[in-house]
Amino acid sequence: MKLYAPALHLASLAFSQTTASPNPTAISSNDLAQKSNRDFMSWKHGRRAEDEAGMVQDEATKATVTATIDVHYHIFIGNSTDGDDVDDEILEKQTDILNEVYSGKASTFYPSDCDGEPIPDGTDTSFRFRFAGVTRNEDSVEGLQKGIEGVTDDEALALLMDADPSLFKQMMGLHGNQALFDEAVMKVEAFKNMSRQEQLLNFLGQSIPFRVLFTLYGRTQRVGDCSTLNVWVVSGSTLGSTFGVATRPHWCQEGDAYKSADGVLLHRGALPDSNFPEASPNDLSNFAYDVESRGDTLVHEVGHWLNLEHPDAVMDSPSTGRTGCDFLTGDFVIDTPASGLSSALYCTAFLGLEANAPCCPKGADTCPHRLGEDPVTNFMSYSSDCCTNSFTDGQILRMKHSWEAYRGISVGEKDAGVDVNVMASPSAAMYFGTGVGSIAMIVLSGLRLF
Repeated sequence: MKLYAPALHLASLAFSQTTASPNPTAISSNDLAQKSNRDFMSWKHGRRAEDEAGMVQDEATKATVTATIDVHYHIFIGNSTDGDDVDDEILEKQTDILNEVYSGKASTFYPSDCDGEPIPDGTDTSFRFRFAGVTRNEDSVEGLQKGIEGVTDDEALALLMDADPSLFKQMMGLHGNQALFDEAVMKVEAFKNMSRQEQLLNFLGQSIPFRVLFTLYGRTQRVGDCSTLNVWVVSGSTLGSTFGVATRPHWCQEGDAYKSADGVLLHRGALPDSNFPEASPNDLSNFAYDVESRGDTLVHEVGHWLNLEHPDAVMDSPSTGRTGCDFLTGDFVIDTPASGLSSALYCTAFLGLEANAPCCPKGADTCPHRLGEDPVTNFMSYSSDCCTNSFTDGQILRMKHSWEAYRGISVGEKDAGVDVNVMASPSAAMYFGTGVGSIAMIVLSGLRLF
């Protein structure tokens, strides 16, 4: 996720103002990121087909294209006078930018960095992208209502469990406490008695607004399987100052209740060459990321979609008080140097730069007791677009492994290696309903969170 200011304005979807953490280091400190990493690490340890310690890959392996990913763009137009609509040429350019970055080529669109120096070549990730089409939709009350009406019971329950994962522990009796079990039953029953609009907008919209947006947009617009990238381009009047948000790959494999929400939410102003007047909700010129609108926000979010985290991410903070310096290297990739805080925070808090100044703090070292300086030029950092230009070999290997584990196969083809009927207790099934396939996977999802 790329987020700068704390306010997330979701007025066009009838949400009240929601507050997000102003500290980018806390954004990945959530159950979704924990589960994604734990699932992935479990799968990877069983694979043992690569030399993880040295990340050894021969030249033939590096040159092989892992996948050509179809990219479907869905444009939501709340106000045509704000420039919410997007020409196909801009979307094709955005796709070309993805191809240049992920093939390791220096940008032909923006050849100079923040200092005016030539941007260097990167490393070929073996992923390619194909512009597969675009849909345009009026972001209206009628469209919102259609999305709400299309949400299934399983999808609504999946959202509830995402908003309050402790319900799984209570419903499965993991606490061994009857009172907690009874409390969880009452919460689920109260939720089931709400109308769908009350569930999504008044209740869940306050705690997990992005997950609700993914579900509402995806339920009516998403195309393809888990290997298809769906990008919802949304007005700034909805996303506020959040540049983009992406789902992690393991979600798509957990059944239809999650698959419908798989993809990327992208701010209209984060597309390349965006230039809006200050009064426009799509104007992002006051933020360091968007100094030149180079289109790297989608590069960053696709990294998340392929299972990368921020270099300064910490999966178990703030509960333990750890920082990116303390747990491996923050993002579970061995060759990204440890980073104690995001480059964006470093630029404003330590260098005293204005929020709209280019941010590329080369030489920053927020973990001086660990090897290496902060990876500020990494695409998964919070540096300005004119600064970022690389993925590491370890990140590339993680993306390849994640593709193989989650996105290179269709839902239902992956053997979870667990008998879901054993995991879903009769008590849980009684209260979660009869959608056995999806609900069993949701139960598994909950158990893996802890």
